[in-house]
Order: sequence, then structure tokens, then C-alpha cells
Amino acid sequence: MKPRLRRSTRSTSVPSPAWPWWGCFVASLMGVMVIDSSTAAEVRVPFEATKAEASVPERFRLASHTFPYVMRERPANWLGSIKEYEVTFPSPVTTPHACNNTVHCEYFAPRGAGPHAGVVVLHILGGDFELSRTVARTLAVRGVGALFLKMPYYGPRRPEGQRMRMISEDLDQTVAGMTQAVLDIRRGAAWLAARQEIDPA
Repeated sequence: MKPRLRRSTRSTSVPSPAWPWWGCFVASLMGVMVIDSSTAAEVRVPFEATKAEASVPERFRLASHTFPYVMRERPANWLGSIKEYEVTFPSPVTTPHACNNTVHCEYFAPRGAGPHAGVVVLHILGGDFELSRTVARTLAVRGVGALFLKMPYYGPRRPEGQRMRMISEDLDQTVAGMTQAVLDIRRGAAWLAARQEIDPA
């Protein structure tokens, strides 16, 4: 059921800023890239559906496509043993709430060329991101690339001043929210598998 992915060779590097010593305590098949929003549309990740896609329930299927992403390096953390990045890409689902249509992730990359194992880390439904960050950092320190993905209507994806939730008393809204979460995770997994330092298998 796992899609086969092609690596892209296009990358746009931006020098990392110089950070003060306390910066290390700040919340945390492509080469390592740090790009700005002006070049985001030029950097894309492929999602290639295989014959196995037919066995995926129709609600969760994705056709072959590419999608853009933005990646920014964060201050050095954990005494330089890993690298941390903020990653965003568009959700495969478009909702009436613009802020929910962008998937926000944090990537914790192990040092070294790899290939490393990779994992998508989710958060608890209470929305405690620090627990997931701790898990992701711990995995990265131990040589596993970890992409912490924020699910629909959590954190920056929740409309300001509204009570939208991925899971609510509205059954239709819950089904739609969880469907979007699965499709977001599938794109996140494709992004992670496309990283040069990650073993896509």
C-alpha cells in the first residue's frame, strides 16, 4: 500500500542565521533544504500512486501528483546532535477555513547521511504538542528522522475565535476532519520518504 516515490533534485538553500547560545533551548528522496516562501512553489515532492492504491479505501486514496512545501531551519538544539526544521505544505483537502488548509509540521532530522528510518509523529487529541516534540527529538537523537504533524483544526490550523475541532459532536464534521487527517498524514509520509537522508522502505 506504500507509494513508490521519485526523488527530486531541485533545491534552494538559504544560509542559516546566527543564533545566540540560548537558541538551543527554543522550542524546536531530497537533500537538506531551507527555503523561503518566495521560492516555495519551485520545490515540490512527488506522490506516486502504485497498483496498491486500489486497495486503499476510496475516501483515503490519492492519485499521483506533486505538491510544494516550505522548510525553514530552526536554532541548533540538543547540543547540535540533531537538526530541527519547520515544514508546511498544502493539505490535499480544501476546507472553508483557510488556516486549516495548510499542514504544519516540525521535522527532527538525525545527523549523518543515513539512510535513516523515518516516522510520522502525531499528537494526543488534547493538543499537547510538547509530548510529541519530546518523542520526535528522542527518536532523532537515536537516528530516526521524525516528522511531527499537526492534525486538522489543531494549533495554527484552528480558526481564531472559533470552536472548530477535528472531533466533535457533529458526526459529519468528525468524519471529514479525520479523513483530512489521514490524507495529510499520507502526504507527510511521502514528504519524509522523499528526503535523501531517509530510507523510503
